[in-house]
Order: sequence, then C-alpha cells, then structure tokens
Amino acid sequence: FDTDEQCQELVKVVEKWHGHDNGRIKVDAGIYAEYTSNYKLWEALAGYASEKNIGIQLHLAETKAEVESCMDRTGMGPAELLNCHRLFNVPTTAAGCAALTEEDKAILGKKKATAVVTPCANGKNGKKMAPIASTVKAGINVALGTDGAVEAGNLDLFEIMRQTAYGERSITFPLVLCFTVTGRNDGEFTAQYLNKKRTLTASGFKEAGFDALGLLLHQVAHRLHLPLGGKYLAVGGNSLA
Repeated sequence: FDTDEQCQELVKVVEKWHGHDNGRIKVDAGIYAEYTSNYKLWEALAGYASEKNIGIQLHLAETKAEVESCMDRTGMGPAELLNCHRLFNVPTTAAGCAALTEEDKAILGKKKATAVVTPCANGKNGKKMAPIASTVKAGINVALGTDGAVEAGNLDLFEIMRQTAYGERSITFPLVLCFTVTGRNDGEFTAQYLNKKRTLTASGFKEAGFDALGLLLHQVAHRLHLPLGGKYLAVGGNSLA
C-alpha cells in the first residue's frame, strides 16, 4: 500500500477532498473486482478505509461466469473470499450482484452491504439484472446506479428508476421506500402521489407493494423537482446538471 502508486493517489484524494464543502463530497476506497486484484490489496484497503472511516466500492458477482471462475480458483464465491480478507468490515457498495450465491447473499446481508442494481448497463450489455426481491430478503441494502456513462449510455438516474420498475416485476412483498430530498438551503422537498388505493408520500419511509412502487417510480421520474444547495438539479424529471 505504501509503495503502490494508485494507493498513494487515493491517500492524496482522501486528504484533499473527503468531507469537502461541509461533507458534500465523500470519497471511498475501491477495487474494480475480485478477479483484477489480490488479497494483499484487499487487506490493505480495508485497513486504510477503517482508519479513515470511509467505505469501499467494487464490482461483485456481475455474471455467473465470474462467480464460477472464483469458485473454481478458490472454492468460494467472490463475496465469501473477500470477506475472509476483511473487505466487508467497512461500509461496502457493490455494483452488479446479479449472480450472488446464497452463501454470498447471507454474508452481504450480515455485513449490511449495499448492492447497486444497474438495469440500463445490464440491458445494454446483455446481462441479467440483480434480483431485487431476493436481495432485499437477504438483508442487503439495495440502491440504483448507472455503472457509468460508457456502460449505461448516459447518467440519467430517472431512466434508471424507470427501467428498474419495468424490469423487476416479481416484487410482491412490502418494500421500504425513501424519497426524501434535502437541499442545504431549500429545506426538505415533499411530494405526494395518489394511486387508486391510497396516497403515498415521497418523503420519509413508506411501505408499499410493487403496484405502488411502479407508480411512485414512474411519477417521481417524470415530475420530480430536485433542489440541492439552492439550485435545481432536475425539473419535471429532466436533469439540469
């Protein structure tokens, strides 16, 4: 870690930018994936992240072939292998997670890791999207992401919400939703949306089935005005950033 050029670049970035502008900017450590790095780096990054109170990001179990390769090489799934080297001892954000084994799901759930679902990138590349229902049931936090402009074709999070609603048709159990939007100068933005059964509030936490989830995502993605720091980043679901 002390002699690796990229690790030392991380140290410089963390020292300069982590917590900048009253905490608006946060920096995480990271690896690309299990199969592009080794245990020495995993352990060093986990130790550094713990010392600096930052998280770790990586790609994890994006395809069945990736998981099978790890099991052939090590006898373990990628999450189980990384957990042996303490990578999940700090807050972890894992992109992909479409091919997690049941053992790996249990580990991520126990460690309260976050799985980032990337529906647009998966669809563009012909990959399977992570199964949200079973991932949530395993105790894993689920977030939505783009996986980058190259992979997804754009950075439109509203489109990510729409594609998630279209792609995850099997949700029949309650989900906890949070659409709280808070700007430092604008206070809290609250919006209410009505379906034929009940009113949903897009502020705070609310339990809803998939019919309500799909409606909420659709209407939020089309109508949301998003204030942040005295400026609107989105109006009517269209990004201004």
